[in-house]
Amino acid sequence: MTLLSLLLSAKILVTLMFVAGPFLLLSVERLNAAMAPHSASAMMYRLYGVALLALITAYAAGLLAAQSGRLPVEVVAMGLVSNYGAALTQAVFRVTGFQRVLMGFFALVGTGFAVAALYPDVALMRVW
Repeated sequence: MTLLSLLLSAKILVTLMFVAGPFLLLSVERLNAAMAPHSASAMMYRLYGVALLALITAYAAGLLAAQSGRLPVEVVAMGLVSNYGAALTQAVFRVTGFQRVLMGFFALVGTGFAVAALYPDVALMRVW
């Protein structure tokens, strides 16, 4: 397992459990209670959940590439934009509570992708 594989695995698991899963499975009422701004329609939440599944699919492809010793440049670029973009957006909206924890997670993951882009040999180093 490479360092980048660990980063991608953590990103996939956390996104599935705490972001995509809730957007796909929770009721509109529960999501509206946790979110700002709110949506009157479950469709917007479900579409966002599906979009996250598409990102997770790309992260999984990157995981396979990293396990094969190849740097998935496109996945690293996507991860930079997605994670730093999410953290910045949440910072601008001054999120609180658990969303603030997710903001920190996104910023940390974005930093991991930045390190992978700058130091691919380190990113592909096997840790076991």
